[in-house]
Amino acid sequence: MNKEDFKQRLREKLRQTPLETRKQWTDTDLFIWWTKAKTEDSYLTWGKCPGDLWQFVPGMCRDLIGSGAF
Repeated sequence: MNKEDFKQRLREKLRQTPLETRKQWTDTDLFIWWTKAKTEDSYLTWGKCPGDLWQFVPGMCRDLIGSGAF
């Protein structure tokens, strides 16, 4: 999938975690979630990603985790 498709699928999957839980998260919690998510969903990938996918996950999900999550 391309970058935008990956971002959309990533955010949809993250929204499956309750907001109140995500509001408590740090980047470490997001990393733990990401490790499980990519194991459970083999289609959660970005075909032409320039490097490790994790480097893009925090930026793509910043507004969905931590005290500012909505």
